Amino acid sequence: KMLAERQVAQSYVLSLSRHGPELAAGCSEGQVVILSTEGLQVKEELQVLAEAYGLSFFPNGDLAVACGDGSCTVWTRSAQRAAGKALRDEFASQAAAVAAASA
Repeated sequence: KMLAERQVAQSYVLSLSRHGPELAAGCSEGQVVILSTEGLQVKEELQVLAEAYGLSFFPNGDLAVACGDGSCTVWTRSAQRAAGKALRDEFASQAAAVAAASA
C-alpha cells in the first residue's frame, strides 16, 4: 500500500536519504528538497550547483550532497560548523546562477 506521494521535482528525483523525521530528495534541476516523513510536507529547499546524484545524512543531521559536476557540498544547520561568510556568499552567487539557468 502507498503511504504518500508528493511531486518534488520538475523532471527527476535522482537520490533519497532519510534521517529521523526528514527525507531528502536530490533532484535533476540541482535542488535538494527536505521533506517531513509525516505527510511529506516540504520543510526546506536547498540549491546546489548541479544534479544531486547522491545524498547522505551524517549522524548529527548534516547532509552531504554529491553533484553531477563532481562537487560535494555539506549542509549544516549548526552556526558553529557553518562555512565562513565569504564562502557562503560565493556559493550563494553560483547557486543563484544555476537556479536562474534552470528556470
